[in-house]
Amino acid sequence: MSVKKYAQYVQLNVLPTLLKNGPDPKLLAFRVFNGPALRVHCQRLLYFIIFYALLAAFFFNYLNWLMYFQVSRDYPKLTGLHSALRMNPGLSFVPQPDLFNSLIRIRTTVPLPIYSLIDQVAAFLQSYQDNSGCTEMEDCVQEGGLTQDPERPCVYDLNAGGPCNLANGFGYDALQPCFALKMNKIYGWLPDPFSAIPPGKNPGNLDNGTFRSMYFPYRNQACYQQPLVFVQFIGMARYTLIRVKCHLIAKNIHVDLARREGSVSFEILAD
Repeated sequence: MSVKKYAQYVQLNVLPTLLKNGPDPKLLAFRVFNGPALRVHCQRLLYFIIFYALLAAFFFNYLNWLMYFQVSRDYPKLTGLHSALRMNPGLSFVPQPDLFNSLIRIRTTVPLPIYSLIDQVAAFLQSYQDNSGCTEMEDCVQEGGLTQDPERPCVYDLNAGGPCNLANGFGYDALQPCFALKMNKIYGWLPDPFSAIPPGKNPGNLDNGTFRSMYFPYRNQACYQQPLVFVQFIGMARYTLIRVKCHLIAKNIHVDLARREGSVSFEILAD
């Protein structure tokens, strides 16, 4: 077929069909994904892949450079009153199955939840039991509660927990649960304890546990073990809600029970 006849064929047959029904999708798809058009699309796709890959690599390299040179691995960038806690430590407790719920429910008829609480306490205390690689620690109890080098932390003796140990299941099997209270670690903070009973405080409330000063300050020492205070509830009754409030007592600790500053509160229910 000559060019002239082919042009006449297109004018008489193809053009009316296009004007009436629109372009053929199969023909358009064939044109888009065949020949030079396909090569152009592949080149564009490859360009954007390389562009965004280089952009991501540049971003992560810059972030790594910033963290390596600007942020120290030995101490936080913001300390003292510039830190988030503003030199006012708080309290927390273990076990705490739900971070958004302060109720600790002990189901005596279902063993699995009890084992979960025991495992959480045991996992938390694992770092206290394994001191094989910690050679820069001191037994401050035998040294009269003093440490010669502040960079060498004191060993915390888990025997201070008394009956709150793994052998007894931390008291959960006998419905005498134990909780470990711990303070927030604030870099460089030192407690300023009262030398006498502070005004308005009941003397009986001061014998429930003490965070000894020999474990402070915290300076990101290797193998640092934060001090603990174990609280055990004996004689619990089933189906009775127990509300617990604990707070710190020191000259340089501000306590606000409503805002949970320097304090912690939770509930216990056994059923």
